[in-house]
Amino acid sequence: MDSPSRTDAGYRLYSERAIQQIEFIISAKNLGFSLKDIQELLNLRVDKENHTCEEVKTLAEGKLEEIEDRIKELSRIQNALKQVIDTCCGGPESADKCSILSALEQPYSDSAINSA
Repeated sequence: MDSPSRTDAGYRLYSERAIQQIEFIISAKNLGFSLKDIQELLNLRVDKENHTCEEVKTLAEGKLEEIEDRIKELSRIQNALKQVIDTCCGGPESADKCSILSALEQPYSDSAINSA
C-alpha cells in the first residue's frame, strides 16, 4: 500500500483503492485469517486473472479446519474445567484439601483435566 498523502493539518488522505484494501483486510481478519493468510489472499485478489477460485477456497477451507480444531480443543478444556469445578465443594474450608488444586498438582498425563 502506498503511503497516503496528508492534509495541511496532518490528516491522512487515503485513495478509494486503499480504503477498499483496508476493508478487505478487516473482513479477512474478522473471519480469523492470520496476517500471513491475508497477505496470500491479497496476492490472489490483486492477480485474480492468474489464480483460481480453487486456490482461494483451499485457503479458506484450511482456515475453517484450523478453527474447528481450536473449537474442539476449547470444548475439551471447557469440559475438563467443568469436571474439576464440579468436584470442588467451594466451601469455607482451607484450600489445603481443595480438589481443584489437587487436580492441578497431578502429572499432566494422570490428571482429570487431561482425561476430559
